[in-house]
Amino acid sequence: MSHKRGRPPGLTANRIAKRRIIAGAVLAGIKVAAVARQLGVSRSWASREANAPGTRLLTAQLLAPHRERLSRLFDQTLDVIEDAFQARKSFVVKGTPLRLSCFPNAGSRHTSLGHRGQHSRG
Repeated sequence: MSHKRGRPPGLTANRIAKRRIIAGAVLAGIKVAAVARQLGVSRSWASREANAPGTRLLTAQLLAPHRERLSRLFDQTLDVIEDAFQARKSFVVKGTPLRLSCFPNAGSRHTSLGHRGQHSRG
């Protein structure tokens, strides 16, 4: 019987080791293509392994001990983004202090830039 190309049959120890490496690399922010090159496998195979249910379970297990901390960090990140939407910038132009809102429509339902018909022509 000849050896077929593609995924090896079943979960061999080598395949499980590669899954662990892929899962850790993805969590570290390394692109799947770079991991595939390092492992000597195709990008498509590494991508399939990265998205396989077993690899997702492994990723969840790796993150489980850090769940509370990750939740706090996520909340802090959202707070920073929210503060950025509320940020104001002050500067002086020709001796006149000006205050400019970085995101004038943040938090409103309107997505247009400014209010039409209310511009002063000065």
